[in-house]
Amino acid sequence: MKRVNKKLILICFSIVVTLGLTTFFVLNFSETNSEQVSDSVAEQDAENFSLKELSAEEKIYKELIGNLYDEINDLEKEKVQNLIKEIVKIENDDNDTSKKADIYKNIIRILDEVTLRGHHQDELDDYKKYYESTKNAVGSPAKMHQYQIKENGEIEFDLLNGDTSEYNYHKEIWKKAKKIIPFDLLKGIKYFVPFEVDKKRGAYAAGFMQPIDFNSTPYEWSIGVASNANEKDLSYILIHEFGHYISLKDTTIKINAGLNNIKAEGGELLQSFIEKCLGHIAEESENVEDSNRYLFYARHKDDFVTKYAASNLLEDFAESFAKFVKSSNFESERLKCKMEFFNSRSDLVAIKNQIITNLKDNGIEEIVDMTQ
Repeated sequence: MKRVNKKLILICFSIVVTLGLTTFFVLNFSETNSEQVSDSVAEQDAENFSLKELSAEEKIYKELIGNLYDEINDLEKEKVQNLIKEIVKIENDDNDTSKKADIYKNIIRILDEVTLRGHHQDELDDYKKYYESTKNAVGSPAKMHQYQIKENGEIEFDLLNGDTSEYNYHKEIWKKAKKIIPFDLLKGIKYFVPFEVDKKRGAYAAGFMQPIDFNSTPYEWSIGVASNANEKDLSYILIHEFGHYISLKDTTIKINAGLNNIKAEGGELLQSFIEKCLGHIAEESENVEDSNRYLFYARHKDDFVTKYAASNLLEDFAESFAKFVKSSNFESERLKCKMEFFNSRSDLVAIKNQIITNLKDNGIEEIVDMTQ
């Protein structure tokens, strides 16, 4: 895999402030090429598997082993296949998710061992460092402000601090946000929350999208932007966060919702994305231990547009949406599926076109590709 010098790390974390639980981008600087595809893509594509032609058990096996096809030995393969048979049986019966979770954890233990054996240590160390850094980057913003978004698109009143000293400065940031996402698309969002972060940490939160009150439905949504974020990063940050909004705006899903909550609490768009583009990888992801997230990504790196996308299901949608708006091209079968998912929906294509037109009308020629 080609090495790069600069990357931008994104992280989803919870922070207890007046706004409750918040999903944040966290930026960390080193270099990347987010559209890079590993050598294993060509090898697996050469196999020319067609999931449509496989049995249920074969399909699940192909999904779960990722790029371990040539690394897994016969004994390990047999163990995984037998466990998959149990999953299929449960799915054909009562689909007891707790029973399936135990089986997935057993499968993951086997696949983790194969991953450790089948990947270069330097590569694994790089992935491990990345996911550890996302945890270490967690921290509260130094200062937050909250403005109500009026029907005419302007903002008024700092509801958190009653402070007017930075109103003009924050108003300019809001204007920049509307040059990226047209206000017609933002009308369902009630609050704008600029916040300051400490860049000396080496990583910092850059944006979030979340309800003001998780206990009050329908949700009133807020969008936050780090007031001291790099201006060139704003387009990608806001498009990513808007991806969260369109996938969650009609639901009562918590920001860190698991797969079961997504299915139980609506979210047709998000659920459809997961079913069509992730399959059983979604349930595998749900049962991966945080400390071993790097191993999950190592075997599924051709299934996610960025490392951060592999953090959880909600971030996978938002990251994939950002790449769709950016018109990114990918070589792997699953990433092509994700882009086709967005392209197949006229409503999402219309949103993309609105954003692109808005960017061009405001002299923004490029969406800077930030993530790894």
